[in-house]
Amino acid sequence: FVTQEGLKPIPKGHGKWKFLGRPPAKILKMKKPQDAGKVFRLSNHVRRRTNLGHGLDWEDAKSKWMSWYYKNKRSRWDKIELADSPKKEDVEGAYEERRERHRRRMERLKQPFGHKGGRARDATARDESAMPQWGGRD
Repeated sequence: FVTQEGLKPIPKGHGKWKFLGRPPAKILKMKKPQDAGKVFRLSNHVRRRTNLGHGLDWEDAKSKWMSWYYKNKRSRWDKIELADSPKKEDVEGAYEERRERHRRRMERLKQPFGHKGGRARDATARDESAMPQWGGRD
């Protein structure tokens, strides 16, 4: 390369980076191909169910709730505050209210929608039965 002092040889090692630029990095670690299940976001991991509260009678459910309460009252007080009343009458009343709302929703979904389906009539068609009495007069 040419300098103010004249021609000089290109230095060896890292010194040539000043003139030629730094070469691209070499990736030394072998890159493993990604798991096909992870690429498609599929999971074969079956988690252990922890909330097995379905089908409990009142006494079992109450003991389950109280044990959860004692374990979590210090760290999750905000969740405990959100909980409804644990009295039996209140729980049964809330259950009946949910069942009634569900029943009403199912009845509403069984009813047909507001329209009958099919194509709408063409507004420009000369069907006299679809026109008012004065529509056909010129």
